[in-house]
Amino acid sequence: MAKILTLDVTSFKFADNETDLSFRALQNGVIISDSTLSATIKIKQVDIGYLKSVSAKWVDKHIVISSGDLSDLPIGSYLLELWLSSSSGYEIYPDSGFVKLSINQNATGISGNLISSITLGEFQQQFSDLAKELIDNLPEGKVGPQGEKGDTGPQGVQGIQGERGEQGEQGQQGVQGVAGKDFSIAETFPSVASMSGDGLTKGDFVMISSTVEDPDNAKLYLWNGTEFTFIADMSGATGIKGERGEQGIQGEQGIKGDTGPQGPQGIQGVQGDKGDKGDKGDKGDKGDQGIQGIQGLAGRDGSKTLYLHTAWSYSADGTDRFTTFYPNLNLLSNSRLQSGNITPFVAMNNAVLTINSNVKGLDVYCSGGAVLYSQGINQGIIPATAGNQYTISVKVINTGTVEIKDFKLQFGFYNSAGDGIAYLNKSFSIPADRKVYSLSFTYTAPANTTGIRCYYLDVASSANVSHTFTIYDMKAEFGSTATPWMPSATEVKTSDYPNYIGTYSDDIQAGSTNPSYYTWSMIRGNDGKDAVQNPVGSVVLNISNSSSGYTTGTWVNIGSAVIGSTTVYYWKRTT
Repeated sequence: MAKILTLDVTSFKFADNETDLSFRALQNGVIISDSTLSATIKIKQVDIGYLKSVSAKWVDKHIVISSGDLSDLPIGSYLLELWLSSSSGYEIYPDSGFVKLSINQNATGISGNLISSITLGEFQQQFSDLAKELIDNLPEGKVGPQGEKGDTGPQGVQGIQGERGEQGEQGQQGVQGVAGKDFSIAETFPSVASMSGDGLTKGDFVMISSTVEDPDNAKLYLWNGTEFTFIADMSGATGIKGERGEQGIQGEQGIKGDTGPQGPQGIQGVQGDKGDKGDKGDKGDKGDQGIQGIQGLAGRDGSKTLYLHTAWSYSADGTDRFTTFYPNLNLLSNSRLQSGNITPFVAMNNAVLTINSNVKGLDVYCSGGAVLYSQGINQGIIPATAGNQYTISVKVINTGTVEIKDFKLQFGFYNSAGDGIAYLNKSFSIPADRKVYSLSFTYTAPANTTGIRCYYLDVASSANVSHTFTIYDMKAEFGSTATPWMPSATEVKTSDYPNYIGTYSDDIQAGSTNPSYYTWSMIRGNDGKDAVQNPVGSVVLNISNSSSGYTTGTWVNIGSAVIGSTTVYYWKRTT
């Protein structure tokens, strides 16, 4: 059972006592929402070990604690896990590793203190016990006269720091300072001795501009209103760019050389006379019999079942988008993107999306994060029915330099109130080879499902490793088979459907995926009447099992197929 724990806020500043930290526990993709379970957050540090536990409360399927519950923790990084208890025992989330939380320094610089080996209460109790033991072991005696007051003893060891007091009120904002000047050289002087503040204002920079032999050359000074202050020697820096010189006078154009003479063409030779035709030679002897040819393929066994195989394509040779499955319509709208048409897709967890007009898809940049941190895209909820099978498919190209080890296709199933019922996914590994990978995932909608959402996720398998990939031809459809990409019912045009059908028959039940096995014909409607357009050998289809719809020639029914919920019949002209 895969147990996952997520946290919506992974850091806050020290002394922030009003931030809610919201956890969500999932088991096999299903959100844990049983509020009768007692929830406790356990906290540890790598170098110290277990520190404390905090009781959590249930809020809308989330498990929540406040940053105020952690006010006794100083600045640092912490590891958290969730314990859910019932009468039968404990369940701990996640089942491997921890959720990371950081407490960052605030503007005051106060960072807090933590006594990891003994708490303040324990220290006070041990000190009291020791004092009592010393008093109990003192021998009894008579009380003597009070002695004179002794000298003040040396200062004792500093005590343990007390609890942090409440934050004081914020002071009034100070008066804004005068804006500083932009850096520029206000004046240059030929020597230090010649420097003068005449015409300068406080904050102006001046520079010595003499010769490279002068040790004071390129020294920078600041005028403070009364005197100059040396700032830096700029002699090693790039010199001040001088003014652009005037363009020089264009030189005279050179004299054009003479063209050399062309050589004379040679004289064509005289063509010779055509020779007389030679006499026919004698017939040669009969040659030896040739080697017997290879035996042909065996004919079909008449006792075996004959199967009709059907395929579809967008070209007459069957090579353009060949498929043995007639494509279903897309349940997603706007799944092929043009420039600026990014509206149907939502970036998750700061993923950066850019239109890729070459493939009509998206270029996605995921910056990475902690292990199991998910980034990517999703789309809005589309209608769905419980018990039906749905398939999500997509093409992905890893355009980065590192392998994407955990790319997930995920279904989110939702009820009529819009609440998530379950999140199921399938993981893929995509090498950094810039090849196209066609991915798909099928799942049956659970009870109470009224809608689904498709997710395309890059889940971090290593901390803080960024990925880039291109994603296109996003599709969701009914059934358990991923068919070629198609638009939605509201977008589809006649030209989007395959316009060629291929058929062949043999006694093998499974059809070939080689287009050359099939005889290809253009798919035609029922309104064609001209026999010239349907020569002998043509194949047409309609929804009648008794007639091809044509009166010219002889037509034979050669088979049928179910497309969606409709049965179509194939008719071939034989004469």
